[in-house]
Amino acid sequence: DNTQAETFFLRSLAAKQAHVPALLAYGSFLSRLSRSAEAESFLKKAVVLAPWQKDVHVHTALHFGRQGRISEAKTSVERALDLDPNDTKVIEQAAEIYRSNKDHAKALSMYKRVTELRPTDPSAFSNLGAMFHVGQDYLQAEKAYIRSLELNPQNKLAEENLKKLKLIMNQKNFF
Repeated sequence: DNTQAETFFLRSLAAKQAHVPALLAYGSFLSRLSRSAEAESFLKKAVVLAPWQKDVHVHTALHFGRQGRISEAKTSVERALDLDPNDTKVIEQAAEIYRSNKDHAKALSMYKRVTELRPTDPSAFSNLGAMFHVGQDYLQAEKAYIRSLELNPQNKLAEENLKKLKLIMNQKNFF
């Protein structure tokens, strides 16, 4: 129940107004409820209190992304990346923001970075394959999907995407 959750958040913040995790949690909660202005006020408080914490910028980026404010989302996620350039969750968030902004080159470089940092993660290779696929680099897409399936043969998304890719490759005489 959202009312109970909101009551809990407000009590928590009443006890400690400058509690950054509570500000982030409540701001994200409000953002998911499409209460944008309220969400932003709590998230901005967290940014002012702890600008050195990457999570503050990640939550803010997610909020801006939900609002379709891609430029602001990019700025926030890039701050988080500056604070921790090897956090794969932040890198994936950046990739999604770049992808939604149709900056495929940056999204591709982020997904490549994730596979470097998590070389045994099938979803990382599936995401990389999808970006190659979108960019029409079909041979690299095929390699990434195959690697994803080697790591997890039950990866249905990679399997479906590989089938679609092979159809395209057949139509374009890649074989």
